Amino acid sequence: MLGNVIYANGDGLNIANWATTITMVHNTIYGNTGEGITTRNTNTLVLQNNVITHNGGFGVDADDGDFSARDHNDFFANGSGWCSGCVSPGTGSLADDPMYIDAPSGDLRLQSASTLINAGVDLGHDVNGAGADDFNGVSPDIGAHETAE
Repeated sequence: MLGNVIYANGDGLNIANWATTITMVHNTIYGNTGEGITTRNTNTLVLQNNVITHNGGFGVDADDGDFSARDHNDFFANGSGWCSGCVSPGTGSLADDPMYIDAPSGDLRLQSASTLINAGVDLGHDVNGAGADDFNGVSPDIGAHETAE
């Protein structure tokens, strides 16, 4: 999954137990009444450059062993915490207010003062659409939307 916005659901995303080769990069998961992401026994989940905020339950309902990579995500204001069974959010991960432009109206792009801008890791994906490069700035932004500079 690349560049999706998942909001206003029960659980944002429920990944089947024992699923394999799951890659979730540059997504925004916001305002779901349950968990942002829930999974168990996957052991190959790649979770990088995602914004997971304002969910009613945990940002992620999983265990450390469910991930093959977990870094450069933002976990903010999830009702039960960032993760149910994890020790560390991973290198480069944040717990910052993403500063959405207008979340109540569904505009989950980042304001220009957001700390998530240029805070992602370059994964080789074009997240800049028709722009000249794969991303704006020195690094990609965390989340589904690349901010114009």
